[in-house]
Amino acid sequence: MKHYITVDGGTTNTRISLVTNGSVTETKKISIGAKDCTNSTKDFKRRITKEIDNICLHNSLAKGEIEAIIASGMITSSYGLYNLEHVDAPAGIPELHEGMRRVEKVFGELPCHFIPGVKKPTEDPIAADMMRGEEAELFGLLGEESTENTMFVLPGSHSKHIFIDSEHRISDFKTLLTGEAIFAIASDTILKDAVNLDVREFDKNALLSGYEAAEKSGLYEALFKVRTQKALANKSKAECYSFFLGVMLTEEVSSIRRTSAKKVVIGGKAELREPLAYLLRRKTSFDVKALTDGECEAAAARGAVLIYEYKSHKLHEDTVKVIEESIRGFGQDNAKKPCSVRYYPTDSRFTEAEVRYQGCPTVAVTHGGRVFVGWYGGGVKEPSLEHFNILKYSDDGGKSFSPPLLVIESDEKRTVHALDIQLWTAPNGALWLFWVQNNAIPFTNDKEYMMTANTVDKLPVVKADGYVFPDMRHTCWCIVCDNPDAEKPVFSSPRLLDIGFLRCKPLVLDDGRWLFFNYDQLTDRYGYMLSDDEGKTFTRHYGAEKLSTSYDESMAYQRLDGSVRMLSRNRLRDIAESTSCDRGLSWSKAKLTGIDSPDTRFFISRTPSGRVILINNDMKEQRERMSIWLSDDDGDSWKYKKLVDDQTHHLTYPDADFYDGKIYLVYDRGRRFENEIHLLVFTEEDVMDSSTDVLISKTVSKPENPGIGDLPS
Repeated sequence: MKHYITVDGGTTNTRISLVTNGSVTETKKISIGAKDCTNSTKDFKRRITKEIDNICLHNSLAKGEIEAIIASGMITSSYGLYNLEHVDAPAGIPELHEGMRRVEKVFGELPCHFIPGVKKPTEDPIAADMMRGEEAELFGLLGEESTENTMFVLPGSHSKHIFIDSEHRISDFKTLLTGEAIFAIASDTILKDAVNLDVREFDKNALLSGYEAAEKSGLYEALFKVRTQKALANKSKAECYSFFLGVMLTEEVSSIRRTSAKKVVIGGKAELREPLAYLLRRKTSFDVKALTDGECEAAAARGAVLIYEYKSHKLHEDTVKVIEESIRGFGQDNAKKPCSVRYYPTDSRFTEAEVRYQGCPTVAVTHGGRVFVGWYGGGVKEPSLEHFNILKYSDDGGKSFSPPLLVIESDEKRTVHALDIQLWTAPNGALWLFWVQNNAIPFTNDKEYMMTANTVDKLPVVKADGYVFPDMRHTCWCIVCDNPDAEKPVFSSPRLLDIGFLRCKPLVLDDGRWLFFNYDQLTDRYGYMLSDDEGKTFTRHYGAEKLSTSYDESMAYQRLDGSVRMLSRNRLRDIAESTSCDRGLSWSKAKLTGIDSPDTRFFISRTPSGRVILINNDMKEQRERMSIWLSDDDGDSWKYKKLVDDQTHHLTYPDADFYDGKIYLVYDRGRRFENEIHLLVFTEEDVMDSSTDVLISKTVSKPENPGIGDLPS
């Protein structure tokens, strides 16, 4: 059974619900909300934690049985618990799911997943609008409800009039301050003696009379007539309240009338839902459906769980076709034959004088101290069939580098793309060089359908230079050098290892097992290979279900207790993680780490001293602030941090290796404009030295005439 706790936090009240297997089984309502967080959040957290404890106790649930705590509403605002940026409309469950954030230790020791609100992106301040909480409520109400020509109305403190598009996304909405205006006028004006807000049953005739008075005389004159209803006409409490409500709902009806909707579905608070439905039925020609109390009361909790549990929408039929063709190799399987490996090339197109675009470097240091650096270049952007992988080395610790030792070129004749070199020094001292291949196809009008995979389903299908790159089932190749410190290193023949995209260094476990995280873009689980015979043979495995990503770029280290902690890139701007306690055979459910990262590659490893090092762009939105982090407690916290280099440019795709007490870090700088490859050699002591804030690198390669490429992946 799946158990969730949802927290629907409004401005003044909060509802805490237990949702079990999709049904709301218990709800607690408390009179505390986001307004109570203004000065301190401690009391608010304590109250919510207490109610969660009570719900668990009442239902005989241990904290460990709770799948997740999910929060929505005003507690995600600037004066709530966690200020979460709105997502832009149009926004549906997928967009809300991607915008969620996990925050650790919110309610006691338990983390919480916060759902963002929705805003209308516009430069016109009059047209601007936003919501928080109603998005979860709405998607909890929708069910199989048709959205065509339908307005969804959620009357409340801030009434929402919402349109849903054909893709079940919030496409347009407006907000009316109806509920707050009702409370304020009834509580703090001369009408407070005439209006009793505790009345729950409305008088239909009085409601209609108030509405017609406002239509005839206007809002303000009709409001004063509320007083005369009591003072001069001697009306009852219910009649005065209903007359007042009719006056106040006039603008709700008028606003709905001004739309193109044919049907109106009303949820929200019962004390406003039924009177509004009655007025719409009497005064308009809309098809009006008022939802039940049961449907409305559980809506926010159901919607929050739907958003949290979202996996993937049904793929477009064109996308399905592209995936099927990708699995088959587009009928040719060109990626099953290696691209050409050329040794000691002298072509000028591999020199800085002619190279215009390059990036994604990798580094490996041999047992003899030789520093190998590789990257891919060619063309003016990525992807390109002009790409090649290049390998150079240094025998003076990175001060100078050799001419190219080898290049691995894309094959334009066979339209096979060679990309993303990765270097690794194995425990026996051999240098492994990996690269990735996939197919490209000349782009013609009959291939236009392939772009649906990108535009609709956000898969990494790209069109560039007259080609489309739709092959997401990459193949992983390698060559191995047993004498990397020799005057003339000799590599083996190319070897096909497996499907997948290897973009990070492998991990060797304490029992000798090798883990290679070559990911598969065509599955929803993290892919990897295992070898128990030092790379002679490999077996393919799949781990936890992925969090939202196109480029997993997973990397792992072994904890001191023997477990393996795998970290992975994702679109949620927060590094994901999954743990294996059986040396890579099975994995825990993926979750967010709380480590900010702008959907780009990072590096993590255990250093020879025993510390854990993380190199990461320390922010959510931009590939800036590349920082080196060191941990003394197995990666649980990061005591030391140091910025890398000039922070005025994008610094991306770090890779590192260790030798003789030093750490060799490579990355690219300004991959869209400058296209430089940088090397930084430092020690752990440099990171721990509090007298400096920044470590400065040297340039390994800098094109003389860099091209302006597309934004990097």
